[in-house]
Amino acid sequence: MIRNMEELQEFFEERRKLGIQLGLERLDYLLDKVNHPERDLPVIHIAGTNGKGSTLSYLRQVMMDADYTVGSFVSPGLPTLLDHILLNDQRIDVEEFLAILNDLLPIIYEMDDLELNPSEYEILMVVTLLFFKDNVDIALIETAMGGRDDITNCVQPLLTIITNISYDHTQFLGSTLKDIATHKGGIIKRNIPVIIGEMHEEALSVVKETASKNKSPIYQYGKEFQATNIRYDEGKQVFVWQSTIDKKVMEISMLGMHQVHNASLALMACELLIEQGFNLQESQLIASFRKASLSYRMEKISSNPVVYVDGAHNEAGIQQFIQTVDKHFLVKDVVIVIGVFKDKSVKRMLELLKDKFGTIYAMEFKHPRSMKKSDYVALNNQDFIEIIESQSTLYQVIAEATKKDKNIIFVGSLHFVSFIKTLLTNSSK
Repeated sequence: MIRNMEELQEFFEERRKLGIQLGLERLDYLLDKVNHPERDLPVIHIAGTNGKGSTLSYLRQVMMDADYTVGSFVSPGLPTLLDHILLNDQRIDVEEFLAILNDLLPIIYEMDDLELNPSEYEILMVVTLLFFKDNVDIALIETAMGGRDDITNCVQPLLTIITNISYDHTQFLGSTLKDIATHKGGIIKRNIPVIIGEMHEEALSVVKETASKNKSPIYQYGKEFQATNIRYDEGKQVFVWQSTIDKKVMEISMLGMHQVHNASLALMACELLIEQGFNLQESQLIASFRKASLSYRMEKISSNPVVYVDGAHNEAGIQQFIQTVDKHFLVKDVVIVIGVFKDKSVKRMLELLKDKFGTIYAMEFKHPRSMKKSDYVALNNQDFIEIIESQSTLYQVIAEATKKDKNIIFVGSLHFVSFIKTLLTNSSK
């Protein structure tokens, strides 16, 4: 029996050593043993390289405000393992998590004896589904990686959303957009509507072909719906959202053109949910989108000093980040500190930041995949990078930036910006 959070972390740390295991065979075995809680669960399934979390956040706010009890599965779970699983806007209680997991342990150990060895995420997914089955009206589930072979691809959704497709996790999903799109398009289910965001034609053609083969109705951004007349007004973005049957003026507080895109996908999902019988009123929709927010997306965590964190953790994310900073800040008034995983397109990400900001700071964080000083040094011609090697140096950088009335923005891996948020929040107490 696992009795507390410390033992829970130790248990999952051991499971983590199994690594990433693509395929759904072990998950199917587990689900069969617990009578398939996923089969009667109303789900919106969300895949995409970027934008999953924001799109999910808009939908969660709408459903909560309409008095539905909402379950969310997000990845990664930060700052703790429990943060993968949310009931409305609160993470699952540790006692509830432990009760479900302890009931699963005999099955897990049985699988170990059979050398099936369920992984960290496979176990986590089954705990999630069992919890949602008894507690929610609707579940919002974002893929952990890819789609076709992802642990979330056991659900039978009401609708699916593919936010966008670009290069990420290429060691698992393939080196071309076609390969990656094949994985992400794998969440499309027969006769189930699919909402498709903006993406390169190479990826789009794969997704649309998959939808066509599955006879899945397609709702594509720029065709069946779109956002126009986008402007920034007193801390919010205002735009006109229009589908083939509706038109409304919307406001969102999350910054960046990509957030208008994410909100548009969520609005299309709301329209389809209304058609399926969900009670969502237009006035409530507008209010919900206005107040929806998400941690680590251009989130201001301090006013003195002025500090933001943003989880732009891959090349496409950095491109969107630069556009957002360019729109809302003077480049000369910004100090950038980056922390990323070494298996990303780090050199290209750094080059993009250099072209816009010149000198940038880089920092290691506690994670086995984190870029270290030696990794940055190994990159040729990276003399525009200054390495922050200690917390005392970090505080010096912040103090110097504050003296010059500059905004400090920490960007990169969600694990990195979560660490920074925790560190700076605790240090200010």
